[in-house]
Parts: sequence; C-alpha cells; structure tokens
Amino acid sequence: MFNPVADFIAMRKDIQAQSKLIGVWGFMLNVPTLLGGLYFADHLEGVAVITSILVSLLIATQIHKRTPLSRLMGLCHVVFIPTIILFAMQTGQTPLTMPFGIWSTYSLVLMSICVLIDAFDLYRYFVQGNRTYNT
Repeated sequence: MFNPVADFIAMRKDIQAQSKLIGVWGFMLNVPTLLGGLYFADHLEGVAVITSILVSLLIATQIHKRTPLSRLMGLCHVVFIPTIILFAMQTGQTPLTMPFGIWSTYSLVLMSICVLIDAFDLYRYFVQGNRTYNT
C-alpha cells in the first residue's frame, strides 16, 4: 500500500538506527532547504526546492520500502539536478547578505554535495557491488 507518511517515518527510523550521521545529514539537507523553499515560494527557486525535495523523498521511500538502506536510494536525488542548475544560474545575482542569497547558496552547496555523494554511492552499488549502507 502507498502511504507516503508511513513510508517516510519507517525510512527515517531505519536511517537513524543505522547511522546518526546520515540522519543529521538528511535533516540538514532537507529541513532548512524546505523551510526556505516555503518562505521563498514566490520565487521559482523556492518552488523548485519544494518540488525536488518532496519528489526525492517519495522516490527514496519507495526504494527503501523495496530494498531497505540500499545505496540505490541515491537515485532519488537526480531530481535535484535541475534545481542545482537553476541556483547556479542565479549565483551572484543576490548578495550573500540578503536572506534569499544565504538560503540559495546554502541550498546550492548542500544539494550539490548530496548529488556528488549519491554519484559515489551509485558507483559503489553498480560497480563495486556494495549494495547497502549495512556493508
């Protein structure tokens, strides 16, 4: 049965049990960027962040439901790439002293790091055969 809230809670519980560090990383990636996206929902970047985070969480929870703690979950962040490009195109247009500039830079940096980590996880999954975070 498709229950996004229950699936998210189960995934979050499993991640926290496996690694506090990954749990903190997930919080730092998703919560400030999502809250900023809601605050800046009148900007295209805000809508892009809200959409990419919610879609990525839906994808991650469904992958996790089928293969718990799989490095394949890194596929969920492919939806970050258009948002990263959007942020990169507007970099420098808003001063870093302005709230939008701070949030957009924070989001750009964390989402980019996330995609790089996921690329390495997918390499480990497909090339090295290291399928889960348990190994």
